[in-house]
Amino acid sequence: MVLPHNTLLQISVDGIVQGLYSGISFGMILVLTAAGLTLIFGLMGVVNFAHGELYAAGAYAGFVLFGVTGNFAVAVVAAVIAGFAIGAIMEVSIIRPLYDREPLYQLAVTFGAAIILIELIEVIIGPQSQPFPIPDLLSGSIAVAGYTFGTYRIFLIVAGGILVTALWLFLTKSKYGLIIRAAIFDTEMVESMGYDVNRAYTFIFGLGAAYAAIAGVLVAPLFGLFPEMGAEIIILIFVVVVVGGLGSFKGVIVAGLLIGIAQSFGQIYVPWAAEAIPFVLMVAVILYRPQGLFGVEGVFTE
Repeated sequence: MVLPHNTLLQISVDGIVQGLYSGISFGMILVLTAAGLTLIFGLMGVVNFAHGELYAAGAYAGFVLFGVTGNFAVAVVAAVIAGFAIGAIMEVSIIRPLYDREPLYQLAVTFGAAIILIELIEVIIGPQSQPFPIPDLLSGSIAVAGYTFGTYRIFLIVAGGILVTALWLFLTKSKYGLIIRAAIFDTEMVESMGYDVNRAYTFIFGLGAAYAAIAGVLVAPLFGLFPEMGAEIIILIFVVVVVGGLGSFKGVIVAGLLIGIAQSFGQIYVPWAAEAIPFVLMVAVILYRPQGLFGVEGVFTE
């Protein structure tokens, strides 16, 4: 059957609207998680392979508190606290002794930490997947220009934008953020001014972990929870960081949204190849722009 021209046009417009809406909302989750990873790498030079499990830990911490209180705001706060605490403990106990060693040691240790976190989740919560209901206040949908948009995905887009902006303002405009960045270039000078660089590193690692954790709890109502959810997301997050450029905050934002939108359009138009699209983008960037879209060599930039 041949569809009328207007029908074909409507199918095309509907696909574009759906692809952008779904892609931006999921892209915000990628941006939040990758922002934490690039923060840790860009400011500290640490390749944290356990970052995905910090994302999972935040989701599960929120899940437990939501089950106890029924309050989604409490669940989000619990995720942030859990993520920060686990990240800070990791930095002090297993990352700090490795700063003067080759990155391979960091990869090995953080990979081991990821496996331990997966096992802990399975022991404490169980190996089964768990549903995480969308809060009543954020359920339902909103009609705009003849299209219906889920309220929760709109919330993800708005909340993600606020959180990313807050992190950028803290790092670039606040006194403590500037001190942290200065410590990367001249540790001795910052210490001579009376600041504890080790404490700053612990804070940065905890902050990056907290952003992964909040991304985990925010995405949980869409896809549910399972112990390996961090291992599933971490590869995609590394793709975002590579495409955006190592250490580039701007690159993470652009690449996260780009990959989220590209994968969303792929699921609509070429579902058999949707999972491969982010990796095709990564290969293309590595071949033609090895430093990434906004790449720098190992330091945080705006």
